[in-house]
Amino acid sequence: MLNKENVLVVTKKSLTDAADSIRAKTGDSDLIKVEDLDTEIDSIKTGITPTGTIQITQNGQGIDVTNYAAADVAVENSYTQADEGKVVDNGELVSQTSKNINANGTVDTTKNNEVVVSVPNTYVAADEGKVVDNGSLVAQTAKPDTITQNNTYDTTKYNSVTVNVSGANNKEADLIKGTLSGAYTNSDFTGVKGVRARGFDGFEDLTSLSLPNCTTIGDYGISNCRLLANVDLPDVTQIGSGGLQSLGQWLSSGTGVVFNLPKLVNVGQDGFYNTQLKAISLPACEYISFGAFRALRGSDIEVDLSKPTHGTGGSTQHIPDSCFKSSSIKSLILRSLDNIWPLNHTNAFQSTQIASGTGYIYVPAALKSTYEAATNWITYAAQFRALEDYTIDGTTTGALDPSKI
Repeated sequence: MLNKENVLVVTKKSLTDAADSIRAKTGDSDLIKVEDLDTEIDSIKTGITPTGTIQITQNGQGIDVTNYAAADVAVENSYTQADEGKVVDNGELVSQTSKNINANGTVDTTKNNEVVVSVPNTYVAADEGKVVDNGSLVAQTAKPDTITQNNTYDTTKYNSVTVNVSGANNKEADLIKGTLSGAYTNSDFTGVKGVRARGFDGFEDLTSLSLPNCTTIGDYGISNCRLLANVDLPDVTQIGSGGLQSLGQWLSSGTGVVFNLPKLVNVGQDGFYNTQLKAISLPACEYISFGAFRALRGSDIEVDLSKPTHGTGGSTQHIPDSCFKSSSIKSLILRSLDNIWPLNHTNAFQSTQIASGTGYIYVPAALKSTYEAATNWITYAAQFRALEDYTIDGTTTGALDPSKI
């Protein structure tokens, strides 16, 4: 027999043989319907007609369903030790994972077995100026007791202090309060060995400063003091970046800050930037940084340097880039008889009287020709004058001017 597209094709003899076999087996003489042939044939093979429904509640193999016409399978989920803690995700049983949390709020952890919480501190405008005290953020308060003696005080948790130091001289209290003015000497602030960064920054009423025991000036240590006319620092050997910048800017025209710096060796970047000068002498200076005398204010300024630079480790330093750029320098005096100051770049004198041909560079006569031919100095060859033959105003006299040279 062939079954093709639900059409049963049989020969007459095979159909007769099948019917005879069924009747002989069952002892039934009834006619057999074609659609029942398969069931009748199966009963011939087994001698049993399948009936009823078998209930299957467990997984397994080789379950005998011979006597049943249908199977009702109702197997419940079962799990092993390896499934412990797993979670159903998209219809599958999978392991839970770790989850990172970096913001406050309620977070769904249904499919996570752990969370890593890393929430940064956040602040609002009302927190401005608050301080952490014993693990809590609290508002700063005024220091409860009055400062009555000169000393260093911790103001970490205070937003204000009351200073009342008795005695005729109250300069230290003025420095703490930021109201320092007038003349200021070492006796006002006993034992000053160094000025920290911005230690004297912005005291616009300060007119005179003397620190005989001070050896170093930090970055912008004495700066933006616009009425400062006298600075006495006899032991200072180095100043940091902008250490003496923007001083004396409110002084009368034609005047400038008078400096006493006989031991100054190192001048930091922009050390004297934008300071008003008439003249300055640095007989011990050996190391000058970028823009050290840039944008000096005043008129016909005289800068007197005695030594060529020799930095640490014996390496030769130089007059650096932009050293005098945009300054009102008219006279540069280089006194050393031993060797010349190397000039790093011609822009050291950019926008100055020396660059325009009305300012001069004074050197020992024995070194004048060496300077005039040296690298970068050759650009200013016409501006060299011999110390022995010229006063500072450029007039030939044949003798030194004792007030200038």
